[in-house]
Amino acid sequence: MSAGMYYWGIDPSTTKAGFAVLDSEGKVVKSGAIHPPNQPTMGRIISIRESMDLLMYEYPPIRVAIEEPFLTASTMRSGLAVAAAFTTMMLLCVKHMVPYVTVKPTTVKARAGNGGFSKTQMQESARLYFELGKIPGPDEADALWVATIALSSERTGEKGVTNWLE
Repeated sequence: MSAGMYYWGIDPSTTKAGFAVLDSEGKVVKSGAIHPPNQPTMGRIISIRESMDLLMYEYPPIRVAIEEPFLTASTMRSGLAVAAAFTTMMLLCVKHMVPYVTVKPTTVKARAGNGGFSKTQMQESARLYFELGKIPGPDEADALWVATIALSSERTGEKGVTNWLE
């Protein structure tokens, strides 16, 4: 187990889930995406939860921010599966007794610099802001920006951020 105070960002999904761990200065400690084996949806969600659980033991969070699913009428079926992954990440925070916030996707994009950024722009802005040696994948980039909200969300009232379990 690593010593330190870590702020986490999670971009949940059923096919891969982005995660980012920042130290108290906002420096990246670890980030990436978890790619579960090809199996039915619930099996993938369980695999992602197990991997995140192990990472939380290795880098114990003091606060987690989780990106909320983006649901539309045309994405409702897949969106419900992502909502299950999202809820699973909230329950993982409860298991670890960690306060968490949920964040609207538009808030994440605005944090990166522009609420209308494309995935590619989100990735490039994360590379520059976090001084990464490579361009992060789209889920990793989102999780990095989400983690900045975990770091700053101890103040209340930030638009697009909902505090839980405090």
